Amino acid sequence: MMCDVLITIIPKVSEFNSCLLFMLSNEFEKPQLKSPATESVALSTGISMILNCSVEGNPPPEVTWILPNGTSLLNGTSRFRFHHMSNGTLYIRNPSASEAGKYRCVGRNVAGNVERTVTLELGQKPDIYTKYSSLVSIINGENLQLNCLSKGSPLPKLIWTLPSGVVLSRAEAKGRYAVWENGTLTVQMASVYDRGTYHCRLTNEHGSSLLTVSVIVIAYPPRITNGPAAVVYARSGVAIQLNCMVIGIPKADVVWELPDKSMLKVSGQPLIQNPTSRDAGFYKCTARNVVGSDTKSTYVHYILLEDIKIELVF
Repeated sequence: MMCDVLITIIPKVSEFNSCLLFMLSNEFEKPQLKSPATESVALSTGISMILNCSVEGNPPPEVTWILPNGTSLLNGTSRFRFHHMSNGTLYIRNPSASEAGKYRCVGRNVAGNVERTVTLELGQKPDIYTKYSSLVSIINGENLQLNCLSKGSPLPKLIWTLPSGVVLSRAEAKGRYAVWENGTLTVQMASVYDRGTYHCRLTNEHGSSLLTVSVIVIAYPPRITNGPAAVVYARSGVAIQLNCMVIGIPKADVVWELPDKSMLKVSGQPLIQNPTSRDAGFYKCTARNVVGSDTKSTYVHYILLEDIKIELVF
């Protein structure tokens, strides 16, 4: 009876071979990423894009891209919109919203493997998180502040359009108007001319959003609430005061027209200290602001001392 015998010969490992194997093993280098291990990228539909995956090691790692649906793409292969390029990057041609998701890049060699994840997030137009449910009202002369706040890095392009047609962009100022870096518009000492509709438009590569704010500036024309009497009698040595009390927003300027047609601008009530015959005549008080005006007139009648004596005799 014949039997086959398998004999395995194990060569003796010399000291030289051990050193050679040790040197070779030391030359292997585990793959290392030259790009961040995780990254989020905005997906713009219809715009082709490239996802980077830079890996180094010894021997050079083999790079594989794994799509969100689990499909693997080896170097140099293509599938539908995807092409794994020779330099390790993934080219996505005219992506649609369905291409959003997580893409894994795996680099392997005999020393190990490393992985990078790129998340494609469907890009969105800017979101304005400042809301105005009703119109904004301020008193004439106050400072107006309108917010148009958003998020993003970089911040989306911002344009404020004023009722007058003036256009301001982010971090820009013109006279009383200024737009700050965060998108807030300020108007110093607002007047009735600043009332109307303000528009804030934010724009990025995915579209634009619009904020509309209606502003009213509270103001009313001046009204003389306590004016002079129709006729005021004056005599020598007795001071007289001509009343002209005014209310209005904004505060009205008060001007008196004197009998000689000259104008006298006063902050209070004019006082004639020692009337004479030259002070007799018509006096007119005019109160005026940007909204309107009001007037009151009086006639100052100067009484001679002789007239008073005659009245006493009779």
